[in-house]
Amino acid sequence: MEEEHGSIIRAMMIEQRKAQRRQGSDSGARYSLFMSLKGGMQTLVDAISARLPEGTIRLNRCVRLLSKANDLWDILMDDGTRLNADGVIIATSAHNAAVLSEGFDPSLALDLARIQYASSAVINLGYRCEDIPHPLDSFGFIVPIVERRPIIACSFSSVKFAGRAPEGNALLRCFIGGALQPDVYEWDDDSLIGAMCKEMRDLLGIKAQPIFAMVHHHPQSMPQYPVGHLEQISRINYRVKQHRGLAIAGNAYGGVGIPDCIHSGESAAEAVVNDIGRYSNQCRGMLP
Repeated sequence: MEEEHGSIIRAMMIEQRKAQRRQGSDSGARYSLFMSLKGGMQTLVDAISARLPEGTIRLNRCVRLLSKANDLWDILMDDGTRLNADGVIIATSAHNAAVLSEGFDPSLALDLARIQYASSAVINLGYRCEDIPHPLDSFGFIVPIVERRPIIACSFSSVKFAGRAPEGNALLRCFIGGALQPDVYEWDDDSLIGAMCKEMRDLLGIKAQPIFAMVHHHPQSMPQYPVGHLEQISRINYRVKQHRGLAIAGNAYGGVGIPDCIHSGESAAEAVVNDIGRYSNQCRGMLP
């Protein structure tokens, strides 16, 4: 695309126009790209939890050691109790998955530990619509690193999703940090809020102070997919398949978005169930 059109962005714009002509439409934004839950993502977790049998979920518990014994997975908890399971899905970050894998597969642990992460923070700013001179006629904006600004992007949350701000108000979500600006992530909350207010003044013309501000930190939460990531994931998947009843899931492997993570979890569950089913059939076939 770059060789033919001179740049990837120009090529994508040309392809978009071609697609729109094929569809007989010159519409702009595809609103179906942005979907969420009215009460927030926690409602998804709560709904799934409510459908599980009582006692299924053990909150605020830490697994210290994972090992295999007598065709069962042995799970050592932080309070000294042990659990035995036919199958295990490790759905932690890759670096925590590496720690859990050290006891039964050092090679797998090494590959998992090689996946690098970056930290980020989200600064939520609430404004009165009358204080925002910009029409907010888009879903937000992304700031190229060449601009040398502390902000990576800004999402107009109350434009993207209904109910994210009271009538007459707007919610803006600013993103900072990432792999290219790790130093910004280390700023304290007051400095981050002050810096984002300045960015909103410079980029959107907002001179008023926000009526609401909140910072959320996400340490080591953004897995990086450098060149060679697919080969590394292939090695990890190969090692995982050597252990019956084991699967991994999360945003470090095949996609960082919520749909990617849900698909990852479903695929892991299906793999473990099929693995256990094949083993059970083999055992029944060996009975006299």
